[in-house]
Amino acid sequence: MNKMEIVKAAFTVWGRTFYRTTSLTELAAELGVTKPALYRHFPSKKALFDAMCAYYLDTYGVYIKPYVETALKTRNLVQGLRVLVRAIAGFNFHNRYIFIFSLMQRPGDSRSYNLLEEFRKRGIDITRLEALEGRGGYPYLLHLALAAEGFFIAAFLKDQCAGIDTEFSEKQIKEFTAYIEKKIFRGLGFNKCAVDAMDFDALESLLPRTMFKGEADEGLLKAVAGVVAEEGPWNTSMDMVARRSGLSKSSLYSHFKNRQDMLAQLFMLEFDRLNRYIRASMERGRKSVEKFYLGLLATADYLRSRPEILVTMDWIKTRRIELGIMPPYDMLAAFSGIPLVVRHDKDVFPNWVFYWTLFLIINTLVHSPVSGRGKRRPPPPDRMFRKVFRFIALGIDGL
Repeated sequence: MNKMEIVKAAFTVWGRTFYRTTSLTELAAELGVTKPALYRHFPSKKALFDAMCAYYLDTYGVYIKPYVETALKTRNLVQGLRVLVRAIAGFNFHNRYIFIFSLMQRPGDSRSYNLLEEFRKRGIDITRLEALEGRGGYPYLLHLALAAEGFFIAAFLKDQCAGIDTEFSEKQIKEFTAYIEKKIFRGLGFNKCAVDAMDFDALESLLPRTMFKGEADEGLLKAVAGVVAEEGPWNTSMDMVARRSGLSKSSLYSHFKNRQDMLAQLFMLEFDRLNRYIRASMERGRKSVEKFYLGLLATADYLRSRPEILVTMDWIKTRRIELGIMPPYDMLAAFSGIPLVVRHDKDVFPNWVFYWTLFLIINTLVHSPVSGRGKRRPPPPDRMFRKVFRFIALGIDGL
């Protein structure tokens, strides 16, 4: 056994559970060795994670470099993005455990890294594709395309496979890559004339802008949200919440049956509030295309007003979490039902429209540019989400 064998096994063992657990005991069992044997190669779990990061960045960098160069030679943003989308899909499907590892990255996490900066160190400047867009501004189409691709591949791996170890045929990979490409470049298939005719300023003035302050979670559930934002849902414990809230652990059990019940109550409350805000906003639109934009903007408005919930949602946006709950059905139906009035094919994922929209909103908010000493700029303006909306509604071709 050498270091590289341990690193590759770690991708596989922990990738099976989407990194909900990262036990060295599980890794040792997979390799048929003892934990002390692992410690002889890696003194800590962090050292192993650092080695996994290096392996991922080196492997991905070597693979993607020629495709980035080809994309840049096209001198055409759309053609260049098509090259990258196809290439990255191939890499992720053939290296699914490495892909799942990449989903762990979250700004502010001690294990996070700056992917674009790491690429530059390896002679790859993918941001040069942004220049082809001109003065489009953040979020760039490059960011939206790659985020959308990550969403669909993660959804496919979690929802379409009999098991994460399922082997794909080249035909399956080709077919699903074509599906992803269609969504990225054609979107939901809204009528472009209808989208171009929208009065965004007038629609944005219709948003209720009424947040839920002074309700039940201003104390205890806010403490739960704060711990989840910092530690992630799988590492959050009753002890951590007790310390944050100032309650004893025994008092905490008078509010929650167990850790899972505590997390479930948090997410049920937030989904209920978000649902109310989305539906109140959608009701102010007349046409389907207007309702969809108002629902998207309401989601963004709610999350950027509650930073701890935004980070909590970011933890789970691409990874499975077993809470025994789902977003309210009428919220899913509100998003999924709207595109049915326009022309689009039957889709692989039930209720995927809301999840895709939520994913892109979170990705846009969390990865927004920073200024001066790493401090974030003020919350992004509504017009930023006009671009996200147009991307979902029309795709890159429609833009």
